Amino acid sequence: MNELGCFMKIAIYTILFLLSFSIFSFGQNSIGLIGGNIFDGKKFVKKDLYIADGKITFEKPGTLEKTIKIENQFVIPPFGDAHTHNLDREFQLTYLPEQYLKEGTFYVQNLTAKTKNIDYFRKYFSTKQTPDVIFANQGISSTSGHPFMAYEPYVMGLYDASKWKDNIEKIRTSRLDEGNSYIFIDSKKAAKEKLKGFFAGKPDIVKIFLVDVGNFEKNSVDEILGNSGLPAELAEYVTKESQKRGLKVYAHIDTAEDFETGVKIGVDGFAHMPTWNGKPETKQEFQVSKKVLEKAANRNIVISPTIAITTGGTDKDSQEYKNQIEFIRQFLSKYHKLGGTILIGSDYFNRPLTVELKAFIEVDAFEELELLKIVSETTPRAIFPERKIGFLKEGYEGSVLVLKKNPLEDSENLFGITHWIKQGQILKFD
Repeated sequence: MNELGCFMKIAIYTILFLLSFSIFSFGQNSIGLIGGNIFDGKKFVKKDLYIADGKITFEKPGTLEKTIKIENQFVIPPFGDAHTHNLDREFQLTYLPEQYLKEGTFYVQNLTAKTKNIDYFRKYFSTKQTPDVIFANQGISSTSGHPFMAYEPYVMGLYDASKWKDNIEKIRTSRLDEGNSYIFIDSKKAAKEKLKGFFAGKPDIVKIFLVDVGNFEKNSVDEILGNSGLPAELAEYVTKESQKRGLKVYAHIDTAEDFETGVKIGVDGFAHMPTWNGKPETKQEFQVSKKVLEKAANRNIVISPTIAITTGGTDKDSQEYKNQIEFIRQFLSKYHKLGGTILIGSDYFNRPLTVELKAFIEVDAFEELELLKIVSETTPRAIFPERKIGFLKEGYEGSVLVLKKNPLEDSENLFGITHWIKQGQILKFD
């Protein structure tokens, strides 16, 4: 598709998004939220909050164009989603941006995107009526490694996974989405050449894949597609080259050894935690030592555990599910107590953050205050570290959510949003 055609299609989707879902934005130069309780990072304080020219202030403007009485309601910063593969497809534009905003998620980090038309998606997500999104562009792996099977069969028209086995050789040799969703690097020479094009695409962040890295040699030559990532030495090379350019690197991981390798090579974040299936005989492969966790915490490596998708395929009545939940709880609690940073992100395709927020509540690794800070302070600021977001402070961006009930009493109250304001514009939903 040529650039004009792509631009026209996205313009049409923008119009459909604004009309079909009846999300209306009411611009105001000055807004007053009167009678509410304002989150100060530790507690709620009874006072009025104003937004003037898109910024938060606690001094009443000379002219107040809109007054919203929120007696005894609770004002917090908006949410962030640090791990998704959404919002890079045209068909999602008529419904998914609205779903993110309505649940309170204003900031989104896409960790592997379809990149051919990504410049237009960046332009699309640059308004006060859409979530703010950054993109890692293509995922970087080795030949046939993850995320190959998450993309290639679908662009071949094989939407039914039950048909993959009969078409596995066609899939194995297909490269329709290479350079779009994934880049394969199998040597340092190839890395030097392919990274030139990758960096020319101006990714906002970088996503690499470490998949059972200790068994890379075996996995990379067997018949199973998608069961490997980068070998450690190439993962380190990509990480260092990215960081030289000021880009943070997130690593997909599966095992404890993957985690330890990521710490050794100096990644900035983990897109998962070790993903144990709850079966006792395999648990040792996923247990990270306290020493390694301390190193990760001391280096300020962030972790987005993706709880919901990790446990989503397990029978909730089974012992394996109970084992998974307890394993996740202990891992997150330990890392948090060591001073490590936890982010929240769902990794669920075509679904926004709510499923992961519910999973965090179920695991119960954090007090209500800690969870509120993870979803509305730590995660947004990790996605957009240069912006004044995540706090309700003088001069910060005028983006807020109003909750009917206190989230410090019950985290379920995070789902009870009554008002949405993004950079000084009031959003309303049918």
